[in-house]
Amino acid sequence: MGGHRSALSGKGARLMAYVNVLTPSLPFSDTVGGTSYDAAVHAHQFAGSQRERLLAWFQQRGARGSTDRETEVGLGMSRSSVCARRNELIALGLVVKDEGHRRAGAFAGVRQQVWVAVTESMEG
Repeated sequence: MGGHRSALSGKGARLMAYVNVLTPSLPFSDTVGGTSYDAAVHAHQFAGSQRERLLAWFQQRGARGSTDRETEVGLGMSRSSVCARRNELIALGLVVKDEGHRRAGAFAGVRQQVWVAVTESMEG
């Protein structure tokens, strides 16, 4: 895939930026100046505080964790923001998939993945 660029530094060709573990960047898949790029640049001002809110949410939920839908409703954030910030927290090693748990979702019969904050006991 070649070099990865952040939403604020990319120029030219079609790009897909991914989270850099040290300095999370905003993903976009468009040419510079395109809709996706413009949205990523706009979102940059909110991403840090949204990550903090999500991490606090997962930490408060403890072992129960939270599905994307529960997080969306609980924090009043859009699904796309919840998923983007959750993926950044996963890349930073702060949130993980709770392999053993899924809960009923918004659609009948569809069970959603549960995500939990990493705790000290998980790291040891």
